[in-house]
Amino acid sequence: MVPLMFISSAVHNAAGTGGGTSYIALFVLVLGFRVATASANSHAFIFAGMIANVLVNLWARHPFRDMPRIDWNLVATSVPLFLAGSSIGVFLNQLFPNYFLSLLLAFLMLLLTMLVVWLGVRLTWREMKRHPLESNRDPCPGDVLAEQDSLTCGPETSKAHTKTAIATDLSMEDKTLLERSRTSTTGSLEASSWTASTAKSMEASTAVASPGESTPIPRLEGGTLPGIWLPRWLDPLLHSRTLDEMMQFERPWFQWRYWLFLASCWSVLFVARYLSGSREARSPVGMPLCGVVFWVVFALQEAFLVLAALVMCLRNIRLRRLRELLGFPRYVDANDMGDFPLHNGFLVPYMSFTFLAGILDTWIGVSGSALLVPYLYVLGRVEPFTVQSSVSAVIFVTSSAGAVQFLVYGKLIISYALFYGLWSLLGSLFGVVLVYYIALRYRMKAIFLLALAAACAFSFGTLVYVGIRNVVHVAAADAGWVFNSICSAASRA
Repeated sequence: MVPLMFISSAVHNAAGTGGGTSYIALFVLVLGFRVATASANSHAFIFAGMIANVLVNLWARHPFRDMPRIDWNLVATSVPLFLAGSSIGVFLNQLFPNYFLSLLLAFLMLLLTMLVVWLGVRLTWREMKRHPLESNRDPCPGDVLAEQDSLTCGPETSKAHTKTAIATDLSMEDKTLLERSRTSTTGSLEASSWTASTAKSMEASTAVASPGESTPIPRLEGGTLPGIWLPRWLDPLLHSRTLDEMMQFERPWFQWRYWLFLASCWSVLFVARYLSGSREARSPVGMPLCGVVFWVVFALQEAFLVLAALVMCLRNIRLRRLRELLGFPRYVDANDMGDFPLHNGFLVPYMSFTFLAGILDTWIGVSGSALLVPYLYVLGRVEPFTVQSSVSAVIFVTSSAGAVQFLVYGKLIISYALFYGLWSLLGSLFGVVLVYYIALRYRMKAIFLLALAAACAFSFGTLVYVGIRNVVHVAAADAGWVFNSICSAASRA
């Protein structure tokens, strides 16, 4: 069991997923756990693996930008609704029968496996065609920057790209806006002041400085973006007046404001779940299950998390507008994958999807990262370094919350969590270090997708067997479709 845990953790954490599906299959097949019990305990192993994953990425820098590898804005956007959904998933985990969980999980893994294999093979082919593997070359962002004779490979190039915005990759929407502003006549009523200001900042950010000259830095006239409703000490990024000032707020690895936001969401969930209790463990303050106070506490918890998500959504909309005004350099690689998009067309559906991922995470132990990672790749076109590191930070927060909830409910086996959690941590450390070594040395971002495809395929094969076996046992016992009650104490006989 120990070697299997080590290998499973290494593969899943290399891809940025927690490995909950594999842990469930292993504990059902090898140790004979029930699916519901295995899915509840899997959160402890996921959390242990994510400790190593986050420690590796926490102080690391983005390979092509002078910024942290973890995109804390992506993390803060994902966590609130994910946690809100996880509480509902806990109820569903207690309600539905085991064989339904295994079959649903197997079907979900089949869809994910086909999707990720297609993505991984396509990205591998494109990377191999663009630049064959060469072990004697350092990572160079030449495939993501405009080709210029003055640029050289190495970390200094990425710093120049970030600080002076020499080669900004504009989106189609930005290019259209810029083109319209250039062709509009002076004094035209259709050319608003905001459009003109945006076009001016874009032109300044895309201008290439001649030798010996410094690139002009766009400056926001009027001091700050109109309508800012968060105080400067709480969110100084939204009060940036120049591009250089904005970059100064983006560079530090210790983003304590994001950490404070995540800690507040986690604390509210913990306190509410601790007071509410469950069918396995009565509330510590004697609160009756499913009573009026029980549901009031639950409603307040969900309302806080939804409100936090709404605040973050509005904040992201203003951040995107400010970035456009200041000409913030967007990173886009040769595969048309880059930074986490903040436009409404992606942001709103993504935040809704995190709510669904949170439900499935604690319901069937699928590990929500197995859903978020493909979503960010396919629909968000977010580059793999950002996805692997940022989603790992998301699951670090959410898996710890899930583990604590099941601990309060009395469904977490402490001895198993500590022993196998240690091997999950060691396997995660090995897998994450190895995958980043390959990706950086050989310039092969597809390794993240290939690792994810292998993890999903393994989970699908094992869970199909588990699902069939459970259905056969239920049919032999003539148990039928039996639901559990979340409002009555479970029998411990």
